[in-house]
Amino acid sequence: MELVKAKVDVVPVWVKLFNIPLKFLGSCLPAIAGLVGKFVQKDQETHDKIRLSYATVMVELSMDQTLPEKVKFLDESGNVVFVPVEYEWKPISCISCNGIGHNATQCRKPVKKPSKPKRQQKQVWRPVKRTVSNDAVVEIMSSSPILTPTNFPPLHSVRSVPIRTTPAKQIMSAQHIHMIVYSRTDNKTFQLTMIYAFNGLEERVALWNTLKEISNVCNDPWLWLGDFNTVMSPVERLGGNTTDAEMEHFQGCVSICGMEDIPSTGALFTWSNKQNPSARVYSRLDRAMGNQD
Repeated sequence: MELVKAKVDVVPVWVKLFNIPLKFLGSCLPAIAGLVGKFVQKDQETHDKIRLSYATVMVELSMDQTLPEKVKFLDESGNVVFVPVEYEWKPISCISCNGIGHNATQCRKPVKKPSKPKRQQKQVWRPVKRTVSNDAVVEIMSSSPILTPTNFPPLHSVRSVPIRTTPAKQIMSAQHIHMIVYSRTDNKTFQLTMIYAFNGLEERVALWNTLKEISNVCNDPWLWLGDFNTVMSPVERLGGNTTDAEMEHFQGCVSICGMEDIPSTGALFTWSNKQNPSARVYSRLDRAMGNQD
């Protein structure tokens, strides 16, 4: 008999999901179990709702995925519900021989030490201005940005009423541009904030604080458009990790400013890291939000 060593990528595991409200033990349970792995089935006691302290389901887990100790989802009121997870057993894989049932320290195959990557010199971006001469193209490194003139009039000259609802320091920053849009057809106005948030959690706090300050003096219809670089709920990210802090800061700002998502069409996820399927991450980073006005 010829022995063939097959590579195992996915294994079925029974898991226990605790503290799930009774109303979610029906058709919603596969979606909650899907936060751990691919839902396969649930045991008879969970199906008959005999045992309410926890639900037992079988899910398919990838050998290289991270096993969460708890998952969370939003209920119909927008509240975050935390569900602790307990595994009947956890799949162990070896990064040395790609086998299962043991880790790299117990493997009999020697582990090759990874070679140190070459240190790359840090590059600093600076704008380049090119001027054409008769002989060659000469590159002049400029320390200040090159401004291109436009034919648009200044914002204060479009309307006879000056901007007095928003302090000057809140009109523009590195993460937003705030303006008043004036419609010549119906003489209506609304305030518009174009957003391109930073990647870092702490850097985005300044943006949330600025939006809260604008909301204190904004009594007009208000619209947000742009890339917020974060999500509002776990369902808006597929793959990767979502921290409570980044969602809480965003949710708090949206609640204080009285903003809501404007219905849209198309794909739910607006961004992807374009990595391999095992490391692929999808997120909803771009959106449009507005107040009731």
